[in-house]
Amino acid sequence: MSTSSSKKRTKIFISHSALDKEIAQALVELLINGVGLDESLIFCSSVPGHDIPLGVNFNDYIISQLTGYDAQMISLISNSYYNSKYCLYEMGAAWGLCKTKIIPMLLYDMKHANLQDFIHFNQAIMSDDSDQINKLCDHFRDDSSFPRKPVVTNKYESERAKFLAISKKKIRPEPTSPKELIGKKKYDYKYKAVAFDFDGTILQGDNFVYSWKAIWQHLKYSDDVRTTLYKRHYQDSKNYTYQDWCDDCCKHFIAKGFNHKQVKEIFKAKHLKLAEGFELTVKLLKSFGLHIAIISGGVDSFIQEAIPDKTMQSIDEIFVNRFVYGSRGELVKIEAYPNAEADGTGKVRAMESFCAKYGLTPAEVVFVGEGLNDIDVATISGKPLSFPAAKAFDDYNDLDNVTPVYDDNMAGILSHILIPKSSS
Repeated sequence: MSTSSSKKRTKIFISHSALDKEIAQALVELLINGVGLDESLIFCSSVPGHDIPLGVNFNDYIISQLTGYDAQMISLISNSYYNSKYCLYEMGAAWGLCKTKIIPMLLYDMKHANLQDFIHFNQAIMSDDSDQINKLCDHFRDDSSFPRKPVVTNKYESERAKFLAISKKKIRPEPTSPKELIGKKKYDYKYKAVAFDFDGTILQGDNFVYSWKAIWQHLKYSDDVRTTLYKRHYQDSKNYTYQDWCDDCCKHFIAKGFNHKQVKEIFKAKHLKLAEGFELTVKLLKSFGLHIAIISGGVDSFIQEAIPDKTMQSIDEIFVNRFVYGSRGELVKIEAYPNAEADGTGKVRAMESFCAKYGLTPAEVVFVGEGLNDIDVATISGKPLSFPAAKAFDDYNDLDNVTPVYDDNMAGILSHILIPKSSS
């Protein structure tokens, strides 16, 4: 029985700001004419023949190039790069989605200390350093997976000289110094914060919509018991408040002996896990200077079980119902999230509280959700997104101001969020 190799073809992905296209073009010429690499091995959006085909979706094409090949990325790091949502999307996708090797090339007066977050410890090269450019070119010469044609030494030196000449000149003024851009207010985006729903948005699984419903099912209650209580609250929330509903749910849960260990059992039974790309998305949003909140009508125990501590540290505020347990892990009481006279309006109050704390208006906050109880908060958000749109409730998707995001990976929301303030 014969087998065929499934090894991917190699590709060099040059990621750069449109304002740095001259040096990007010079790098392409150096790799092709100076190193001898085949033109088909290089993707660079600013060079004809190496760019994105007309009519093709930018995000989809970038992902296909990174996943369809054994790619290595050279990121041309400048202030303009860090201010470009497209560059940050490319680099974030390469690192988080595709595990692509990233080689940072520092332009102009950028320094190693300016490298942020997940590429902070990557070995970088200076674009105007002859020895380091030699090292980069040797890297591709020595890698047998990159086919190349022979190039005489004089030709390489000539192409290298042209590249260094371009990289050493100030192609344009840098209006913001790296020290001002990196480490203080790094970006000036239209949206300053993102608030996420949790159940169904961040947390996903088999036949999973709400953490509350999952508990009722796990305890083997008839769904009529759950729906009767919720309808009572929904129809008369003033006289049967959200806290009243939590109290009655708690009594039923305690009657069946619910304890903290059963949260893990529910996760296992329903194959609950974080939405693909959530941790990367949080990491990128924080590195871009945005505030992050979770506004959920769900259960805090599910959030604690699902989200790793390191990612939790990047989330500024969490508004969620609190399950209180005794010394043996048994459920004792349930505390509704603050000012939640009703589930939907409770999310609005949480959004208002979040905005007040960080000096924001709801118009500056992107809300990411998919459920019926997200409708009220979506209507006051500056940009509500539906994720995952394919599984969202129709009533939410059909809101006039909601943008559906059909990507399977949550990083797909980034292009809807990282919009410069000057953009419409």
